[in-house]
Amino acid sequence: MANASLHPTDKQKTAMQTRVTALQRRLDAWARVQELYMPIVSQFRQRSSEAGVTNTMSLKPESFKLWLPSELQPTVSCDKKLAAHKWDLRHAQAQDALNEVRSHLRLRSHMYIYKDRNVRGQAASTRAQALIEGVEMRKRASVDKYRRARNALLALGYRLDKSGWDISLPPLLDSDVRPMGDMERQGTGTISWIWLDSHVDNSSSENERVQDCVRVEWCKARARANRWSEEVELLLEEMRRVIVFLKWQAEWWGGRRSSRASESVAEQEGLAAYACRQATLRLSLVASFQALWKDVPKFVSTALEIPPDSEDEPTIDVQPLLYN
Repeated sequence: MANASLHPTDKQKTAMQTRVTALQRRLDAWARVQELYMPIVSQFRQRSSEAGVTNTMSLKPESFKLWLPSELQPTVSCDKKLAAHKWDLRHAQAQDALNEVRSHLRLRSHMYIYKDRNVRGQAASTRAQALIEGVEMRKRASVDKYRRARNALLALGYRLDKSGWDISLPPLLDSDVRPMGDMERQGTGTISWIWLDSHVDNSSSENERVQDCVRVEWCKARARANRWSEEVELLLEEMRRVIVFLKWQAEWWGGRRSSRASESVAEQEGLAAYACRQATLRLSLVASFQALWKDVPKFVSTALEIPPDSEDEPTIDVQPLLYN
């Protein structure tokens, strides 16, 4: 019904009405069976009918209230066995929904990679984007399915005194629905909990796909860690070279005070004053940088796990050693 056109033909209207009538008959039959196991539901339906919630003139099975055990208030009596069966179904539904979310995320990532590498042209890009949008819609449907299942588990948990299940099935936020390698901030990003769930699908095909993703992400993370360690070591070397260069430049300006001979005493004094001023500026920069960078070697020692007062402790005064 959601996909019906705005201006349906007579044939489409007839087919739609036939489907609505068949669905309503099945719901009525199901409701009669439900009243045998949940007699309290008949009172709720009667109250809804008297309040005018149900319109008998038009059939709307999509608005039919099912009154499942998870929709009842905890104070309303319900068979414990029936609620336990509902709990098992919803718990399995939540696990299946998580597996579907993971599968859709992997598929979308592969489709993006394939599109970037192989698709050229506006027509092909439009078709590829349409396929990706279809996967995105299925992913959102799986996310909604998980959230509905978890809300049902919350309602049933109070009735059945269930505890501990929310550790493996936490709330699924929009920020949690991301591929394994999609980190918001390189170096400080974390893998979403949906990939760390210990109750994932243990089938051979699913487990192999998850393990492949873990191996790829481990290799990428290790490569980034090695590059960052090199950047830290290069940072210390750059700091050392800046200080050495400024000291050399200060000495160079100091030697320029008497390098030019001038007949005028005033001109000679002016050249010497200018050279001294430039040398003093370089030395002041050295002092300023040393004060700003004095704690950097300590931070590097902590990051590289070097014990304090060690001979290998990094410094900006001498060339640092390389650590693997």
